[in-house]
Amino acid sequence: MGFYFSLNSLVNIIVTLHLFVYTFPALFQIYLSYSSDFICKIYNFLLRVLYQTSSWLNVVITADRFIFILFPNKFELKKNKKLTYLILFGIFALICLTNIPNFTLYLVTLNPNSTAPVYTNRYCTSTSDILLIRSIQTITMRTALPFILMLIKKEIEC
Repeated sequence: MGFYFSLNSLVNIIVTLHLFVYTFPALFQIYLSYSSDFICKIYNFLLRVLYQTSSWLNVVITADRFIFILFPNKFELKKNKKLTYLILFGIFALICLTNIPNFTLYLVTLNPNSTAPVYTNRYCTSTSDILLIRSIQTITMRTALPFILMLIKKEIEC
């Protein structure tokens, strides 16, 4: 269990550092902007992968505990590190695959005051269909699906 919790803590620390570096300065009107389409795509991809990895590590921890408590002698996943790494890699690969729509984002630069070229606002966007798919995918992969899996586990347990 220490391995799962260490990995989950590392992911949560990275997400928290992101919060301090990018979100809190925005409260003080300091905006760290994107500089290219590539950074826009990679940044959003990595951020969503990290957010979803945290949720799915909680699902893996819950499933591991569930299997260990119900079947203490039948499944010995603790002793089989290769299988554990394969499961974690499979989940991570699935999260990466489902976040492919982030690579369709592109950088938009707005200059609301044409007489002051210093002030520009940059943000990442895409077509409305892609943004909708991305939003549904985020809600499903981060919240709904892990909750449903844990609920199913709870029903099996009862």
